[in-house]
This record gives sequence, C-alpha cells and structure tokens, in this order.
Amino acid sequence: MSDFKISEQQIKAVLALDGEKRYRHFIKEVVGNDVIWVLGTDDGWYLVGDEDESELLPLWPAKEYAQLYTDECDGGQPIAVSLEDFMHNHVESLSDGGMGVAVFMTPSGLGTTPSLKQFVRDISDELDKY
Repeated sequence: MSDFKISEQQIKAVLALDGEKRYRHFIKEVVGNDVIWVLGTDDGWYLVGDEDESELLPLWPAKEYAQLYTDECDGGQPIAVSLEDFMHNHVESLSDGGMGVAVFMTPSGLGTTPSLKQFVRDISDELDKY
C-alpha cells in the first residue's frame, strides 16, 4: 500500500469533478494502488443511509479523501483495506446484508452509488488492463 501523499491542488481538482468522473477516478486509483479506504468506528465500519434507507459503505481511493469526511462520522478514522481483501472478503457480506457502496463521498455528502454488481464489474474490467 502506497504512502503517496495527494496535494491540496489535486484534492480540489478531483472533488470538483462530477460524480461519474470521480467514480472512474476511484476505480483507476484503487486498482492501481491496490487499496480501498473506509472509515472505521468503535462499532466497525462507518455506514451511511440512502434515500431508500438502505445502508451504504462509503469508499475512497486515498486516505486524504476519507479524512475530509471524518467530521461527518463522529470520530471515524480512515482504514486501508487491500483491494484483494475487500473484493474477496467484504463484497459478499455487503451483498448478503443488503448493503451497497457509496463511492467517493465528498464533504457535502455527494457520492456515486453503483450496484454491487456494477462495482465488481468495473473493478474487474480495470484489473483486466493490468
């Protein structure tokens, strides 16, 4: 897992992208760096609700982006999860629990919510390029 630091300028530029472009950036970054970032709390991983009251797991491509969201989750801290571990050990439990993912949430709460099937397909398609 990379210790690469993202510049303030890059953070602002990426956050200014629309949801679909941030999602594509997320896919490329997590596959390229082999890591997904989540927020952990004392009770496990931080989850958000959508308009249908479904639970979603927020995901980010880098620690710096996850840190921007920590004020929203009452003390949650960024946690790195290897892409392999996430795909092999956590996607199925999200699906079994009726949960989804919220990709690249911003401090204003905006994020992309692909189906888990679409998320897995997009990760797999990007992995095929390597």
